[in-house]
Amino acid sequence: MAMGYIFVSLAIICDDYFVSALEKISHQLGLPSNVTGATFMAAGSSAPELFVSLADNVFQKPAESLGVGTIVGSGIFNILIIISLSGLLAGQVLKLDWRPLLRDLIWYTWAMSVLVFAVWDGNVDIFDSVIMVCSYASYIGYMAINERVIDSCCKRPEMDEEQGKEREKLALTSGVKVIVTNGDVQKSMDKEGHLGSQHDFVNEQDKNLQQSKDGMFEAQEDLVSTNQPVNVEARIGEEPLAKYFDQVLVPPAGILPKLWFVFTWPIVALARITIPDCRDPVFSGPLGFSATFLASIVWIGVLSHYTVIFGTMFGCAAGIPPALMGLTIIAVGTSIPDALSSILVARSGHGDMAVSNAFGSNVFDILFGLGLPFLLSNLVYNESVIVSGDDVDLALGILFAVLLFVVLVLVLSHWRLYPLACVFLLILYAIYITFSYLHGLET
Repeated sequence: MAMGYIFVSLAIICDDYFVSALEKISHQLGLPSNVTGATFMAAGSSAPELFVSLADNVFQKPAESLGVGTIVGSGIFNILIIISLSGLLAGQVLKLDWRPLLRDLIWYTWAMSVLVFAVWDGNVDIFDSVIMVCSYASYIGYMAINERVIDSCCKRPEMDEEQGKEREKLALTSGVKVIVTNGDVQKSMDKEGHLGSQHDFVNEQDKNLQQSKDGMFEAQEDLVSTNQPVNVEARIGEEPLAKYFDQVLVPPAGILPKLWFVFTWPIVALARITIPDCRDPVFSGPLGFSATFLASIVWIGVLSHYTVIFGTMFGCAAGIPPALMGLTIIAVGTSIPDALSSILVARSGHGDMAVSNAFGSNVFDILFGLGLPFLLSNLVYNESVIVSGDDVDLALGILFAVLLFVVLVLVLSHWRLYPLACVFLLILYAIYITFSYLHGLET
């Protein structure tokens, strides 16, 4: 029960605060959506895996491969579950661009190769960990020139008129606020809305703005035009601070939403008090989302530390080896933010970002999520990190096989996520969980 609530808390902190802060940062840097998915979004939603690995290797003297098992198990979860759920819940058949996908596959294969080299002898020394961290630094460096490489090697085909119109659509649903500032649309998500990651241009010419008594500016007309009319409320300024706490003071309608409201109220209320929400106009500036970023890191670190503690206690009570716990239960729990963020962007039609997040999260998990804790552990304890081999080696072999299977499925489906292909991936994950459990009982 305690582990389940910690997993829910991690999902809330990561999805509502950490990922939102990283989206603000990536927007400030002007990164393309697939690069954002492979770097900032992947790093944000994979923060639990990083902190679990830190807790396992640095905060206490390392003795078991819980962190390694979590990373490897999370990688299998990311490839099979996140990609399949993104395709099934997108509400449409997602068409993927093979160019960023090929990029992600190459880097992911490299990351797995580095990990195999590092754990091959059962000891990860400082040389191995430095290679892992430097590899991730190279990955980030490549992402900085990604667009130029793609344009020079394999240019994208010109968009036709229909595709152009589709790109211009604003992913606005009930509950999404649109704030017009100097012609740019900044979308924020309330407790019932959806966050779109497109930043489209809005023509506010010939609009007369009137200042109301509360200091808000409101457009006289409700029509904000791109090339297609969208009914929105245009506001410039800050919302009253009292509305900031509506999320914890006003329960939603419906029985199930009310039950979920009561269940999550403690963590939601604590987070609301201790973490500035950069989705709110009050904290939407650089200082606000920087504070969101730092505060959410502290929260994720604390929750991940207790994930390791309760996971070890549960494994001992149930007779489950730590490596198997990392490969299954803890891996699924720490991957919840990855799944939620990918499904969210997939429902907005951004299939490339959803899939790039899955692969980018794995690259982050392996090279940085393991590399940094391994490096710090070597420096702190002045000795190599011991990795229990059998379960992790088997899981790495399964991870390579899963990667090949997913690539084959995407090629045969012409780079589209059809529902049938997604169901196959779900079945494959169920087989993996069953095999891992039975294998763990035998060993």
